[in-house]
Amino acid sequence: MKAIDLFQKADNPDDILCILFFNACAQIASNEISPMMENISEKIPKSFYYNKRLLTSMINGFTRCHNVERAESIFQQIKNPSIETIGAMMKGKILLVYG
Repeated sequence: MKAIDLFQKADNPDDILCILFFNACAQIASNEISPMMENISEKIPKSFYYNKRLLTSMINGFTRCHNVERAESIFQQIKNPSIETIGAMMKGKILLVYG
């Protein structure tokens, strides 16, 4: 939670801080954090959506917090997903099916 608290204090966080934020959310893996991730993902600059590492972190965070629908919507926006991004989405689907 400390990482998330620090993130919220940052003015104009860059893409690296956003990656760390979504990674921290994935570690917490709770339904309650999903609305905060949704809010942050809507506020980040559109240019950040070209950073595949950030997108992978977002997908991982949303799937671990049981918001696979949002992860899928992010994944579908990626024209050429990386192996890591595909892996994150596959893990999310497995979590959905097998809990």
